Amino acid sequence: WTHVIVMGHRRAASSRDAGLAEVPYVVRDDLAGAEAIAAMISENRHRADLTPLAEAGAMAELTRRGWSQRKMAEHIGCSQGHVSKRLTLLELPGAARAAIAGGRLPVAQALELHAAVADADDDISPTAKAVGEIEGGCNAQSAVAGARRDAARAQEARKTLADLQARGIEVITTEKRFKMGW
Repeated sequence: WTHVIVMGHRRAASSRDAGLAEVPYVVRDDLAGAEAIAAMISENRHRADLTPLAEAGAMAELTRRGWSQRKMAEHIGCSQGHVSKRLTLLELPGAARAAIAGGRLPVAQALELHAAVADADDDISPTAKAVGEIEGGCNAQSAVAGARRDAARAQEARKTLADLQARGIEVITTEKRFKMGW
């Protein structure tokens, strides 16, 4: 075999199932490597069983091969914003990606969650808490709103702590209080 099916897997399988010995096809020697990946994404974007994370993974592969988001969008047939949003899904913690894959966290809410906690430094607890709430049956929109509030509070607390320390005011943390036996 010197060629592989890049587009038309379902048609080929249906033809086989129907007992057809021959089917029309087009050989395109120009589709190899990254171009083949882009063609596959374009062909399969409308499929109901193509998950947002699978699409994002394929787009990430194109990124690794040096493609810009704009070039991907042109070849795939979508907006650059769509590409950007899909790639953003890969930045979410594993629990959030698992919730998306399991259908418990809609993509729009996942993107809101990412934006809500983007400034939360390395503190992923608002994300983990929101995903836990969603998995526990809480409304995704409410959980994301809570994560946004938690992230804002954590950021404000860090600013306040830094301000107090800059003024030379000693802050007694929970850990320090425990060590001192208070």
